[in-house]
Amino acid sequence: PPGGAAAPGGGGGMASQQAQALKMMENMDGKQLKAMMQMQRDMLKNNPAMFETMMRSNPAMAGMSKEDLAARLDMMADMDEAKLKSMMGMARHVSKVVQPLMTLWGRFDKLVCGQGKNILVGASSIFVWYWIDY
Repeated sequence: PPGGAAAPGGGGGMASQQAQALKMMENMDGKQLKAMMQMQRDMLKNNPAMFETMMRSNPAMAGMSKEDLAARLDMMADMDEAKLKSMMGMARHVSKVVQPLMTLWGRFDKLVCGQGKNILVGASSIFVWYWIDY
């Protein structure tokens, strides 16, 4: 579905798309990962508008400047295959830990009508004040 909307009867959205991408990369060998990074680097240089559109949907890269993104892609495209595979494996493991926390935060934030950050700041402030005063 467009825009990362949830598919009827299934878990869709951004988290699901990210999980599918990680699963796809898990099955790639080092050569395939390196070729994918080189293809993305070439796309950034040859067709930046299309690349920017594609990367906007990736939460990990959405806030990066074009220069930072180009530097990261250059680094990854020039990396040896074994190191690239190892790095992607580590990213997959980190994602498995972080994803449930992000899901839990999303539910909490929705439950409190988008005021999760305010509640977190307030609770943290009270805790720090109590800790300093004690």
